[in-house]
Parts: sequence; C-alpha cells; structure tokens
Amino acid sequence: SRLSLICMLKLRRPPMRHQKGSGGVSDVYKSMEIHGCGKFRRFAMVNADDIFNASILIVDDQLANVQLLEQMLSEAGYQCITSTMDPYSVCDLHRAHHYDLILLDLQMPGMDGFEVMEGLQKIDINGYVPVLVITAQPGHKLRALSSGAKDFVAKPFELIEVKTRIHNMLEVRLLYKQLQQFKLVLEQTCLFNTSDAAD
Repeated sequence: SRLSLICMLKLRRPPMRHQKGSGGVSDVYKSMEIHGCGKFRRFAMVNADDIFNASILIVDDQLANVQLLEQMLSEAGYQCITSTMDPYSVCDLHRAHHYDLILLDLQMPGMDGFEVMEGLQKIDINGYVPVLVITAQPGHKLRALSSGAKDFVAKPFELIEVKTRIHNMLEVRLLYKQLQQFKLVLEQTCLFNTSDAAD
C-alpha cells in the first residue's frame, strides 16, 4: 500500500546525528518534520523532571574534581549521580546502567579517556555515546570530538558553563532516546500495514 511504501522510505533514511555547533533540539525537530515525522513533535517533549532524573557518571582520577562535580550536580537538582576514579570500570558500568551522560576526564593513569571512549564505542556500536570530556589540554579537544565525544569543557572549568553544557547534552540525549522509541513504533506500524496489504 501507499502507506507501507512511505514507511519503508522513511526507515531507509540514515540516522540523524546531533552536530556540535548546531541548534540542538530545534534542529532535530526540524529534521523530523522534513522526514515526515511532524506528528512526533506533539509528544516528544523533554521536561525538567526528565533531565534532573537522567543518569550521570563522573569519571576522574582526582577525588577533589569528583567531589566538586558531585556537589555541583546535586545542588543543581540532579538525582542520579554515580562516580568512579577507576577508568577500567567505566565500560562495565555503562554496559550495566546505560548512562544518559558520562563526564570523562581525559588524563588518567593507566587508561586515559581516549581508551575509555574506544571501549564505549564498542558497547554502543550504532548508538549515541553520551560523553562530555573534561581536559586541561586545549590540543586534545579536536581529538576528543573525533574519538566520539559530543562536547567538552576545559580545566579549570567554570561551573555555569559546565551546568549549561550538561543540561543541553542531556536534553539532546533524552530526545534521541525518544526518537529511537518512535522509530520502533513506526517500524511496527509499517509491518502491520504491510501485513494488512498482503491479506
């Protein structure tokens, strides 16, 4: 049927990716409407409760940095905060909990942040790896983004900037998860209509 053909064409489109420097959530909405998914906008809303209940993992080998970030996030209202000073445990933790955001220090002994991101990419092969890197080396920023990080903050960091970047990343991350759920519904609808047409 015509509906089945339209669904098949939609599903063959490549997945959307949030590009650094773009309009973020508004660009995702615009892309969905171009792809014929305008109805999704009516229920694809990320509210404050969703963001403050998102799961966050802090990874830093310096206890002072971990405590500072934990305090900042708690005071901002975030409820689900986990931290580790062991970079070797990050992949196992993410595999078990699928964090909405990972705050990752790049310079750590034994296993640096780049190696951690390499491991995370293997877990979410076709997914969205939600990493915000923290680095004191300006030269590492481009390499971090090329390695899969979605954003970065420089040390010493300003708390207002960190909170803003965390909020924006979580908003896009949660919308991405909603979009994935919508895609599953769309696939099921297409299969249902294809079955009806065959009958």
